[in-house]
Amino acid sequence: MTYKFEKIDKENTADDYWQRIYEYTNECHKIRGLDFEEKPLNAFKSSFLLWLNNGAASYMVWKNDKAAGSFEFNIFPLNKKQLVFYNHLIDSSVEDELLRGIFERFLDYDPQSQYFYIKSANGENDFIPSKLAVKAWEYRALYEWDISLLNKEELLNNLDLCTKRYSDYSIKFYEKLPGELLKSYCKMYVRLIKEMPGHPDPESYNLTEEELKSRQESLIKNEQFKLRYLLYDQANNLIGVTTVGINKKNPNVGYQHFTGIAKKYRGRGLSKYLKLAMLLKLQNNYPKLIKLETEIYKENSISIKMNESMGYKQNGYRKVYLIPRERIKNWLDENCN
Repeated sequence: MTYKFEKIDKENTADDYWQRIYEYTNECHKIRGLDFEEKPLNAFKSSFLLWLNNGAASYMVWKNDKAAGSFEFNIFPLNKKQLVFYNHLIDSSVEDELLRGIFERFLDYDPQSQYFYIKSANGENDFIPSKLAVKAWEYRALYEWDISLLNKEELLNNLDLCTKRYSDYSIKFYEKLPGELLKSYCKMYVRLIKEMPGHPDPESYNLTEEELKSRQESLIKNEQFKLRYLLYDQANNLIGVTTVGINKKNPNVGYQHFTGIAKKYRGRGLSKYLKLAMLLKLQNNYPKLIKLETEIYKENSISIKMNESMGYKQNGYRKVYLIPRERIKNWLDENCN
């Protein structure tokens, strides 16, 4: 087999160049049996360049001169030592020659990246770590909820009960966290992550004000937002949060990122209160939203029970693999022709 790789050149803005990429992407979608969102060339080019200019790298692949799909890399925003791999290859497995090409480009892309980060939903990317005998770093259950079926009157009644029950508490909504809240938010968020059941590396987790500010700005450039409800106690101390991600270019599906309550306030139903408030906000502000997705560590039984009670249904699982840079170098040395 002969493979050819072409890195997409973000410096080349010629329309004929991007027309070729557009047609190649369309062809690969058809081969894989996926829908391709047809859009004007300028819109396609603009969104692709935004992705590349934010640090990503994208490669088109041919196998024996036939389209074989593509793959991308991007630096993981939560940990700059991890390089995320996005697999859009047509084959359901990777031959050694192709894997060598992918790994060589990983090593060249960012010398500071110490891990090759792969998400594998329902086993779709397990074949890459299996080649290197690498075990999953974390395991999450995937859930979705068709919120178009929500009864708004019932939602309002439940939220009204919560508002009366928790009258000593206050909640505030933010589409973007203001600067004066970043410090207290980061402090609470890090503490909640460290207490989360199933998190693979809680002790090393950290989030700084600068990182959060940079992440917000990057998301907004891509018309993506993390909507937040923050919960405050009687003394106006920040004690809880729920966050939902929305892509304003595709507002049909939202992603429930995180809900957490400070330890001394748990067991009072405050998480559900935040989620109900967010649901009402989503219904009022995003009428096209029909589905929420989330993922939960398998060890987090309390969160699983609460989400299932609200209407979430499990629809799969996701494993995350972290392949050390040295393991990739060793594999390449062992498999050189």
